[in-house]
Amino acid sequence: MTLTSRERSLTSLVQGVGLDYLRRLLPPPWLALALLAATSTWMALSTHDMIALSACAIAFGGLLMHWPQRTRRAWPLWRTAALGLAAAMEAVPGWAHEDVLRTLLVVIAAASTLHTLARLVAAVRLSLRLQRSARAMDDASLLAMLPEEAREDARRWRDGDDSKSAELQLVINLAALWAALSAVNADKARQRPAAM
Repeated sequence: MTLTSRERSLTSLVQGVGLDYLRRLLPPPWLALALLAATSTWMALSTHDMIALSACAIAFGGLLMHWPQRTRRAWPLWRTAALGLAAAMEAVPGWAHEDVLRTLLVVIAAASTLHTLARLVAAVRLSLRLQRSARAMDDASLLAMLPEEAREDARRWRDGDDSKSAELQLVINLAALWAALSAVNADKARQRPAAM
């Protein structure tokens, strides 16, 4: 059953903008599972559970934090040094029993975990703001953002033509995401002078 143009709204195509944004920030499940398997193997083979657990937390936090910036190919120096320390403590038997090194590694792992959790909470909050902002858009503003060809497809869709529904939904969602990001950044810019 097709809907008439009076019943069809482009805003009904705006779905999951915030969730899509959040999904793009996270690594693919296969990569997270591979890292989890590797660190679980390390923990199973290690005679020092706390060292292996700390290394797991540091590596997993690093993956979550730096996946969105993967094109830079820059892994932070402090995580690299901490993973090197964990590997050295496993390789050099005397180091594993040094209280200072063990405490340092646990503190770094805890800091890594807290930092990762804080960034994930901020990302979830931003994704919710993006979804609210995208949902607040109306058909006129969505149409105005579309290129001419997509605008024509949108008008035909509103008249009942479903031949390009999938493509149109993708374009509408990308346009809504761009507009929502722009609105959120504009809100931040307006709030910044007030905070100073």
